[in-house]
Amino acid sequence: MQKLSDQKKTGKGNFVHVAIGCILMLGIGFLPPAAPITEYGMKVLGIFVGMIYLWITCSVLWPSILGIIGMLLVGQSSASDIIASALGNDQVWFIIFIGILLVPMTQEHVTDYIAKFFLTRKISRNRPWAFSFLFFYATFVVAMIANAVPAIMLMWAILYSILNVGNIKSGEKFATHMIFGVVYASALGTSAFPFKGAAMIILNAYRTVSGAEINPVGYWIVALVVCTILLISYTLFGKYVLHIDVSKITSVDAKQYFESKGLITMSARQKTLLGMLGVNTVLLLWPSIMPSGWLISTYISRLSSWGSVALVMVIMMIIPVEGKPLLNFNQAAAKVEWGTVFLVASALYVAGELSTEATGIVAYIEQLFTASSLFGSEIAILFFFLLVGFIVTNFANNAAMGVMLMPILYAVTRSGNYHSIAIAACLAMVLFQAFLTPSASPHASLLHGNKDWITLKEIYFYGFSVSIYSILVIAAVGMPLGILILN
Repeated sequence: MQKLSDQKKTGKGNFVHVAIGCILMLGIGFLPPAAPITEYGMKVLGIFVGMIYLWITCSVLWPSILGIIGMLLVGQSSASDIIASALGNDQVWFIIFIGILLVPMTQEHVTDYIAKFFLTRKISRNRPWAFSFLFFYATFVVAMIANAVPAIMLMWAILYSILNVGNIKSGEKFATHMIFGVVYASALGTSAFPFKGAAMIILNAYRTVSGAEINPVGYWIVALVVCTILLISYTLFGKYVLHIDVSKITSVDAKQYFESKGLITMSARQKTLLGMLGVNTVLLLWPSIMPSGWLISTYISRLSSWGSVALVMVIMMIIPVEGKPLLNFNQAAAKVEWGTVFLVASALYVAGELSTEATGIVAYIEQLFTASSLFGSEIAILFFFLLVGFIVTNFANNAAMGVMLMPILYAVTRSGNYHSIAIAACLAMVLFQAFLTPSASPHASLLHGNKDWITLKEIYFYGFSVSIYSILVIAAVGMPLGILILN
């Protein structure tokens, strides 16, 4: 899962990648199509492949814009239709507004208090493994609200202080277990929250190509169950498999850390911001969990997810607390990751065009894969896509890989009696298991760069062990839950 913002790269190598990407965009369209792929299909395929290559090697912002320009040159639709379909997508505006809304939560340390809530529970006192689990779960929740990188930075800072108090040095098993666990929990947190970031892009890619929506609340429920099991298992892995000595941590009290940082009582602004976060969550969940016959349910449904976030955002701009509004739009808007915005716009539009009958791409993939006996059962299809997803996400942008794999998944499963929505949800979760290479994701970059606390050998040990186990749990628990809740 690479960072979904523009990555500026310089040097001759970058120009080589630019040249290759542009050649793919333009050149594939001139190749003779293999039936049932059409000439239009080859042109769209070229733009799609070129964008993915450039997303992986160069940036996510300008290749996305270039892809939209490429679709203009194809000439199948007018400029106004393409702009309306790409940038007018409600999910594009949802990403913009949810990004703006969450900025003050981080800037005014609301996420710090969320972490404090978990780490100062009585159940964790003098119970090192209960404390460890709550530490991971706090990271998981903060990552859902903020993102993986700020969650890691916050929780590592807390962890270093706690390790120092316990006189736990680099190289000791408990330190290594916790360092990796924070990164693992942050990856699970970003995978579990389908209302922003890469998780939303991947799920919407499936909706775009198939026409069937993966209910975000249903996905959230499935992911919460799966991720909670994984975090419990990771904690037990340290206790019963690795037999880590936790005697030094028994008497450590996290409350002391928060008091030393002045995080004692929430201010009126912080409490109100936390309340607005709760209101936003309720509005997003309401249509899926409350009776549709209620009048208020009718109005909330009309708002849609985009309108709900926009309403909360407007309220935050109006309400003054401690002499100023809760949200300064201009300051928060400056934090918007425009790479993410244009990636969503271009990926969903081009992937949608790729799956139309006019291209013949889906029919060709279906014909290609159904000829193989490997895909004769649902379990074979499930593990094929989970393993492929795990491999590619450790070398490439997971959002881009999700956009690439969802049309293939749809083509393979659309003609059979498969629970394709559940498979797509499981694949979305696996695409965040990116730890093995520094370029795999932002959290992997931080992990590989933290050489003072974890070695490359330890990263590979934990990375492979945890990822393979995660795939098995996602298949064993996520798939049945997905069938029950999503299909």
